[in-house]
Parts: sequence; C-alpha cells; structure tokens
Amino acid sequence: MTDPLYLPLLGLLYAAALILYRLTLHPLAKFPGPKLAAATKWFEFYYDCVKGGGGLFSQEVDRMHERYGPIVRINPHEIHASDGKWLDTLYPGPGPVCIFYFRVEKSAVTEHEEAFGTVDHYIHRQRRAAVKTFVSKKTIQTVQPSIRSTVELLCREFDRFATSRETFECGTFFLAWATDSVAKYLENDTYGLLENAHRRREWQETISQVVELTPLVKQFPCHAVCAESSGMAYAGCFAEDESGVADA
Repeated sequence: MTDPLYLPLLGLLYAAALILYRLTLHPLAKFPGPKLAAATKWFEFYYDCVKGGGGLFSQEVDRMHERYGPIVRINPHEIHASDGKWLDTLYPGPGPVCIFYFRVEKSAVTEHEEAFGTVDHYIHRQRRAAVKTFVSKKTIQTVQPSIRSTVELLCREFDRFATSRETFECGTFFLAWATDSVAKYLENDTYGLLENAHRRREWQETISQVVELTPLVKQFPCHAVCAESSGMAYAGCFAEDESGVADA
C-alpha cells in the first residue's frame, strides 16, 4: 500500500521542479521581472484579488516597468511591454511570422478558441481574415456619419445637463455612447442607452459588476461558467422598457 506521505512529497517535488523550470528553462526566463511573479501566478492573484480589495495588478505592473524597464515578465506565461516602438515587433503585419501571442485561458467562454485566443500563427491569420474587413480603415471611414450621429446625440445630452445645471456622471454617458456606437455599426441600430436613463444606469451597473468579477475569472477560469450562465441577467436591459421610467 502506498504511503500517504508520498503524495504531498510528490506534490512538493513537482512544484519545485515547475518553479525551477519557469525561472531557468522557460522561453520567457530571459525577460526581467520579479522572480516571484515568474514562478507563480499567485503573485498576480494577490494584487488582483486580495491586496486593497483587489484590482491592483495593473498598478503593480506599472511599478515593474519603473524598476525593470519597458518589457517585463508579469507572470509565468506573459510579458508586458510599455514601449510603443515594440508594436512593430508584436504586430509585424502580413509579412513575417509573429512569435508572440495572446494567451487566453481555457474556459466555457473560450472553449472554441476564437481568433483572439488562437496561438498558431497561420490558423490565427485565417480566422482573422474572416473579420478583418469589419475593422479596416476603409470600412471605418464609411461608417463615420453613423458614429457622428451618436456623438451629436451625446453632445445634445451634455448640453441639456449644462442648461439645467444638473450633475451627471460622464463615465456612464461615455459607456453608453461607446455601446450605442458599436451596436449601430454592427447591427445598424442602437440600444437606446443615450436616450434612456433607466437603461443607461442598468448597463453601467452591469459593466461595473463584470469589471469586479474579471480579476477572479482571470485567476480561476472555471468561474467563467457562472459568469456565462448569468449573462442573460443583464441582457434584459436591452429589452423593451416596460417600467415607465422617464428619462432624466
């Protein structure tokens, strides 16, 4: 019968070997950064979910750049760049093969590996080709009148508040404008967020909850199942408003 002490011992040996590999033999081992961040994602978890209530990892990344330079290793699998000159290396265009990729955690949301999460360069190029016309410069130029119409609506709302001297939250309006602009482009219709205060507030609350949940889902991808199952909860904010709440 196997001694039960062997199991935790094997676990410790595996962890030690994994850390040693990440610090010495991993393809990203040559990049500068905190050794603890290179050894384990628990470093990222601490700043994302524990310290100060969470959501502080981006600030820690800024401090890493101040100490280690424009390119740093922020966890065992990722590097982060703050140098704009490096963009040509990251996005080489149609010519050379890009050796970098965005690592998307496997979860219920990414199980089909859409273009964003595709690692293989040539497969990614094929999948990206299917949607590249939607974000081409020429296409964006053709929809400028549509985008301008939502900007004009946003400005009218700002003028209304300026005239009435009421206070309002700019972030909520900019979120509503961005959402309506994208919806107008993709679906040739808006969700009416700029024109309906009730929907606008609901959408702001929904996005705020998603932002709060994102660090936890990033560290524990299995939680994405819960996030996906609750997705219909906020879809109702785009349904016909039957509450009779007046725009304010």
